[in-house]
Amino acid sequence: MPNMKSPDPLFSAITPKMFSSFSHSGDVQRYREQVYFRLITELAVNRYRWSGLPDGIDSRFVEMLLVNWGLCVFYNDPRYDRWLALRGTGGGQINMYDNPTEFSLMANGNYVATRVAASDCAPVWCNYMRIPEIDIILMYANKLAMIDRTIDSNIIQMRTPFVVSVPESKRQTIVNTLKNIGDGDLAILGSDTFDAGADIQAFNTGIDKDQVSAMQLVKQKVLNECLTFLGINNGNQDKKERLVSAEVDANAEHVLMSRYSGLSTRRDACRRLEQLGCPGVSVDYNIAPAAVEDDFTTVELRQDNENRRMGDDGDIHHVSA
Repeated sequence: MPNMKSPDPLFSAITPKMFSSFSHSGDVQRYREQVYFRLITELAVNRYRWSGLPDGIDSRFVEMLLVNWGLCVFYNDPRYDRWLALRGTGGGQINMYDNPTEFSLMANGNYVATRVAASDCAPVWCNYMRIPEIDIILMYANKLAMIDRTIDSNIIQMRTPFVVSVPESKRQTIVNTLKNIGDGDLAILGSDTFDAGADIQAFNTGIDKDQVSAMQLVKQKVLNECLTFLGINNGNQDKKERLVSAEVDANAEHVLMSRYSGLSTRRDACRRLEQLGCPGVSVDYNIAPAAVEDDFTTVELRQDNENRRMGDDGDIHHVSA
């Protein structure tokens, strides 16, 4: 198995130990989990686009801190005479609004950890709950990996949908015949002594040929659920389902609320930075602003039309488009 360890020390620090080696029966599961962990994390850290950050601050690092630790703290450290974005933990006495009154700041390399008052820094929280999203990523990486293993298992079993029982005297003949089938031969030539009589029996293993397609749909639904929780648009339906507009809107609202929970906390930090003398920092969701407005407009228009279509008495009233 290739070594998938990231050169990024932050990524390595939060990557669970279960991803560290692949040498036993659970290797495939752990390997798949690591792949999905990396892919979903890549999506998560690319959701927001920062502009105007102070020189030297890496927006990728900011998002990695938020996704994995739930908190990043901007601080104008006089020891370095510049603004820094650092990993931090809340501390001190909690005020009446459950906000920490000071923060402990730390970083890799030669940075010396320090404690600063909340009034002297700008904390950025991952979301309103102030909880990192790494638990979401790990849970769905595990789910998707298990589904992949199930799909692969079914595909392998579909190669041998039956078990053959034969007397020892005919064993080699059947082995050769099955090998020819496996090699893709269009026709199998038998001798005049070949007799597929009652002593040769085939037992169906009961493999459902539609099971793989069904599991692919399950996989897509699980992935869509993960994307919804991360605030990423997804086609939350399959070809066999026709979702009414209300169901589509409900999913769109869930996506938008997840999205704006993180965007609001990031913008709060931008306003705090301006108060501390660091103006010009902004953040947006990493899609065209018009697309965000379209998301809201589509949902609002559908809800408005639905409200107009339903009268106060609960009856349906036809209105012109």
